[in-house]
Amino acid sequence: MKTKNKSFTLIEHSYIYAEKDVDRAKQDESNNIAVAPKVFAEIENFVLKNSSETEDVVASFLVPSYKPGIGKTLKAKNYVGVIQTKKGITIEILPKIHGVNANGGNEEAITQTKKIFLKMLKTLKNSNFKVSNFANLDLTSMPLLDIFINMFLDELNILVKQGLRKSYITKSEDLYTFKGKLDFNQNIRYNLVHKERFFVNHDEFNVNRPENKLIKSTLLLVQRKAKINSTQQRIRKFLFIFDSVTASKNIDLDFIKCKSNRLTLHYDKLLVWCQIFLKYKTFNNYKGNDLAFALLFPMEKIFEDYVAHQLRKNSDSNIKTQDRIGYLLQDENGNKKYEMKPDIVFTNKNITIIADTKWKILDEDHKLSQVDLYQMFAYGKHPNNYKKNIQKIILIYPKSENFSKAILYKFCDDLELLIFPFDLQEKDNWTQITNCSRLTIIPK
Repeated sequence: MKTKNKSFTLIEHSYIYAEKDVDRAKQDESNNIAVAPKVFAEIENFVLKNSSETEDVVASFLVPSYKPGIGKTLKAKNYVGVIQTKKGITIEILPKIHGVNANGGNEEAITQTKKIFLKMLKTLKNSNFKVSNFANLDLTSMPLLDIFINMFLDELNILVKQGLRKSYITKSEDLYTFKGKLDFNQNIRYNLVHKERFFVNHDEFNVNRPENKLIKSTLLLVQRKAKINSTQQRIRKFLFIFDSVTASKNIDLDFIKCKSNRLTLHYDKLLVWCQIFLKYKTFNNYKGNDLAFALLFPMEKIFEDYVAHQLRKNSDSNIKTQDRIGYLLQDENGNKKYEMKPDIVFTNKNITIIADTKWKILDEDHKLSQVDLYQMFAYGKHPNNYKKNIQKIILIYPKSENFSKAILYKFCDDLELLIFPFDLQEKDNWTQITNCSRLTIIPK
C-alpha cells in the first residue's frame, strides 16, 4: 500500500480520504485509508468522470460521500476486484468477511481475505475461475491483479503442453522463388523491371491463427500490468514461445474469427481470459480515457452463487437456482407478467423451501428491508405461485459482528421466515440451517 506505487487495498465498506503530510498510504483500525490530497484528487476525478458516463458499476465501486471531521471520502461498496487508472493508481477492493478483516487490514488478514474471495470466485457461474489453480501462489505478497494474471498463465501453460494450433494462412509476397499462384496485377506493378522476382499468393502452415494472435496481445498487455518479478518472468517465458506469432491488429475482428470446434476446444477457457484482459469482459461497464484496466465483480452475484454451491454440496435436497415459481400479475387477457425467480429453491419430497441471498451487513437491530420482506412474502403466499407446499422462507445474509445468530419469524400459521447468518469460513452452513428448526418462533 505504498503511495510511491499508488497501489491501495481497501476492504469493502471502508473508504479513502485525504490527509495532509501523508507520504505513504496509511490504514486505520477500521480499514479506511488516508492518502495524500493530490492522490485523492486523482482518484476522485476518475470516479466522478466515469460516474457521468455510465450508470452501472462506477457508482457502486467507489461512492463519493462526506464525513464530518474528515471531509470528502470515497467509499468502497458492492463491487470487489481491481481497477487501474492510466495515471498509475491501482485500487484493490476485497470483501468484508466476518472474523477476518474486521480489525484492520494487516498482511495476514488480507491474505486470508484473498483466499476466501478466490474460493468464492471459483463457484461463480459462467466464469473462468472454476478450474483456476491458486494453491501454489504466494498470496501474502502477490497483488490481486498478479493473481488473475497467473491464473491466465496457468491456463496458457496447459494449452502450450497440448500444442498450439496451426493453419494454412494465405500470404501475398514478392519473392525471388516462385511458389503458389502468381498475382499478375501485383507482379506487373512491382516487378516490371525486376524479372528475377515474383509477386505470388501462397498458403503457409503456421501458428498465426486469430486465437494465437489474441493470446500474444494478451501477453503483451499483462506484461505491462504485472507488478512482481515472478509474474514477469513467466510472461517472458511465454512470449518467447509465441515469438513467431504476431499480435492482433484488430481484436474485435479476431474474436469474431475464433470458432469453437473439436479441434480448438482447448482454447475456449483461455479465450475467455483474453476477453477479460483485452475487453474488460467481467461484470463492469467502464468508459472513458482514464481507465487502464478493470476487473470487478458484484458481491451480490458472487455471494448468491457461493451460497448455492455450498448448500448444494452439503444438502440432500434438490436445489435449483433462479427457478421460476410463478408470476406476480395477470392481465384481463390472461397474460402473465413479472416472473418470480428466487435465488435458491430447495425441494425434498413434498416440502419446498425458498431462499434469497442478500449481500448486506445487518445492523445491531437486525432491521430488514420492507422491500425484501414483501418480496419473500410474495414468494411464499402469492396465489399464482406454482409451488403450493412452501413451508419456510429463508433470507440469507453474510455473518457479521452484529448478526451471528439465526432468527426465526412467523409470517402466518403455515409459513415461517428464517433470517440466517451465512458464515463464509464455515464449510457446512446447511447443518446450521436445518438445526434452526428447533428455534423458538419469534412473533412478527
